[in-house]
Amino acid sequence: DVYKRQRRSLVGLLAGGAVLAGGGAAALAISGDSSLSPARGAGGAGTPAPSGPPSGAPATSAPSASASSADGPEPVVLAGPDAAPAWSRAGKYAPTCLEATDEVIMVVGRKSTSFLAAATGKRAFDALNTKDEFGASMGRHPTAHADGVFYLLCDTPDQFGLLMAFDAARGKVKWAVNLAAGDPGGAEVVSMYSKNYVAVAGKTVYVCGQVRELDGKSSFDEPTTGYIRAFDAATGKVRWEAKGTDINNVLVPPSGSRLLAASAVPAKKPGQVRMIDAARKGARGWKKPVPHTSYYFTTGWPLTCYAAGLFLFAGGAGDTLLAVDAATGREKWQRRFEARNGDQVRIGTPFPSVDGGTVHVPVGSDLVALATADGTARWVARLDGASDTGGANLFKASLRLGGRHAQCSADTVFATDSANTLWAIDEATGRARWKYTDDSQPDVGFLWTVGGDRVFIASHMTMTAIAARRS
Repeated sequence: DVYKRQRRSLVGLLAGGAVLAGGGAAALAISGDSSLSPARGAGGAGTPAPSGPPSGAPATSAPSASASSADGPEPVVLAGPDAAPAWSRAGKYAPTCLEATDEVIMVVGRKSTSFLAAATGKRAFDALNTKDEFGASMGRHPTAHADGVFYLLCDTPDQFGLLMAFDAARGKVKWAVNLAAGDPGGAEVVSMYSKNYVAVAGKTVYVCGQVRELDGKSSFDEPTTGYIRAFDAATGKVRWEAKGTDINNVLVPPSGSRLLAASAVPAKKPGQVRMIDAARKGARGWKKPVPHTSYYFTTGWPLTCYAAGLFLFAGGAGDTLLAVDAATGREKWQRRFEARNGDQVRIGTPFPSVDGGTVHVPVGSDLVALATADGTARWVARLDGASDTGGANLFKASLRLGGRHAQCSADTVFATDSANTLWAIDEATGRARWKYTDDSQPDVGFLWTVGGDRVFIASHMTMTAIAARRS
């Protein structure tokens, strides 16, 4: 078993090789689809019109959402005090990605992986000689956390292409797998597997990306072939693998055995999303057609979300959020965002509250909170002012760039904007608790994560922690 031999040698190598590291807005209407009867809305008969924005194209205007009827929520313009950090500490190296629990922050860098105490920022454990030079980006996110374990796509000085699991309470290596060793062909490289992101659901760890055969016959004009590799979270043992042009941007919910994948960009045909059944080793389940030009068919980080048994994704011309039953694919409801002045409206990456009862939808300068059960708008939070480039200020999650631009704690919504500001928004009201602005951030924006009820921000070589309720 190639994977088993690699795990034994890697854990020994890493344990022995540990090193220490120092510490213009357009008015929008929000409405349900009035053409759907209750029976049709529950049964999934409606199909989005086959039109949409160019694949991957960012919004150029800043549409903002307001209720389409008298009983809808009035937008709340975000304004709040500057945050008072709980602590701030300088390090020796700029991190490439972060992951955190309520007690420990895993700080991944170009030379090592270190662990800091969430309460103080001081070193929690000795650093390990594992590294990730590319870090988190538009189409890549190499870290995950679940049930007291950190997972990381990384390299060591001697090996590359590893998946590793660390005990978050001790900072020790649980297991390590050389992903390249499991590629078809063994020692002979016959395929190139990109490793875009790692995710965890229950007792399974998933690595997702794209694969390209190195036989000289494939073309970059052909639809992208994606893959999913499933590993046992306790041991690192491989469970199954699936691949195909219908597997891209795989969404892995934190629980359950159903995954959602988008097809590669097809030629002049409607695209589709489809369910992947992890309980049946990646067997294909239901599928639903959607416009082939929708942005989430591009490769990279998932641009869909899961909440309370529903998969949610954009349809129509990118202006309609659809909610379908994860088990059956039946449409439960849809919510359309309509510009009143002719500007094009497109939904950004939706994201759920921790309890799954609310889905947050970024639309340009607005963040709209919808009830997961029926799509009812609860509140609308609106940005004001200009971005760092002089245009309208937008929520980064609305730009459909992938990656971590918004995240929730128990009762707080964290979201970044294009003016280098991180907002802490009350989950119940949509009002800002505080804001944190750093004009020295790199062009890619904040490098940050949430652990428990704190948010941790890396700005070059400085790490800052802010409590969700502190102002």
